Amino acid sequence: LPANSLDKEKTSDKLRVVYMERGADRHGKFKEVIRDTVEKIGNLDFVDFIFKPQPRSNALFFNVSPSMRVAYNENSAALIEWADIVIVTISSIIFEVMWQGKIAVEAEFFHEYKLLFQEYGVGWHVKSYQKLVDALLEVKKNRSLKPYPDENVKRFLGEFVYGGEYGCDVLTNYKNAILNIAGKSYVKQG
Repeated sequence: LPANSLDKEKTSDKLRVVYMERGADRHGKFKEVIRDTVEKIGNLDFVDFIFKPQPRSNALFFNVSPSMRVAYNENSAALIEWADIVIVTISSIIFEVMWQGKIAVEAEFFHEYKLLFQEYGVGWHVKSYQKLVDALLEVKKNRSLKPYPDENVKRFLGEFVYGGEYGCDVLTNYKNAILNIAGKSYVKQG
């Protein structure tokens, strides 16, 4: 990964919050709710807020105020490292948030789907703007807060990253699977 240009030191007592955009213009009827929420969160006096466009397009799908801090050039892993809380919706970035041990807040009022992180009990699921603000305030008061169990995170990562066995060597498993297939289908000439 490129070097992280975000400051490592806490320069203020503000809560560091990143919103990870889901990409493409798939917001549908929730577009205005998302835009309004992002603007409001960005204007909270206790929050240092960064908006991260979806990396493949690096585009905004709604207008934000010129004062909004938008991270076009910062990589997502560095933003997560910087953040106290990452607001996610329908995105695989949840894996990096979990991997780094950060708090993922999933704004259920941004969509109408049931997501796997809900089923696995990972992510702080909020159903309204006020519940989102309440969650931010709670973390501001208690930076060591863990709103969901580590066992759920391990189970989630174990299933979707490690293929069912948390902590296994995924690359070696893939290599062995490929070699096994190649060995079975390889026919020596001569």
